[in-house]
Amino acid sequence: MNRNVFIALAALAVFCGCGGRAGLNAPKTAADDPYVRLAAELTAGGRELVSGKVAVLPFACSGQRFPGEGQAVADNLGAAMAARGGMQVMAQGLVRQALSGAGLEPSAALSPAAIKDIGGRLGAAAIVTGTLIPRSDGGMVIKARLIATSTVSILIAAEGVLPPAGSGGRGAGVLLK
Repeated sequence: MNRNVFIALAALAVFCGCGGRAGLNAPKTAADDPYVRLAAELTAGGRELVSGKVAVLPFACSGQRFPGEGQAVADNLGAAMAARGGMQVMAQGLVRQALSGAGLEPSAALSPAAIKDIGGRLGAAAIVTGTLIPRSDGGMVIKARLIATSTVSILIAAEGVLPPAGSGGRGAGVLLK
C-alpha cells in the first residue's frame, strides 16, 4: 500500500512539473528583467569610455505615482549595471551629494554645463539619466540615455518597459528589488 502511494505521488509530481506548479509562475530569467536588459544596452554603448565610471541619476517622472519613483528606478538600474560589470557605478549617496552641491534637484533637466559639473564632481566619465512615462495599463516606460560628461554627447539611448504591478514580474508599482 505504501509503495502505491509513493508511486502515485511521484507520478503526480512529474506530471505537475516536479514542484506542483506545472510551470506556472516560474521565475523569470535575467532576460525578462527590464533593468538587466537596459543595463546590457547601456554598458555596451559605453565601451568607449576611458574611465568607465558612471553616475546613474534619479529619473524624471511624468505623472509620478509615489514619492521616490525616479530614485527607485535609478537604484535598480545602477545595481543591474554594477552586477553586469564593465563599468564602475557610483554610489547613489555620492550622486545625490553631487546634485545637491551643484544646486540641482534630483531628476531635474540638466544643461550641458550641469552635466560637465556633475561629471567633474564625481569623476564620472558618463551619466545615465532618463524619464519614466506611465502607460494606460499601469506599466511604465523607462527611457534612458548614457551621456559622456566630457563632450555632453549621448553615447546610447535605450528603452524598457516595466510591466504593471501584479503581472507576475517586478511591475511598475514594485520597483525595488
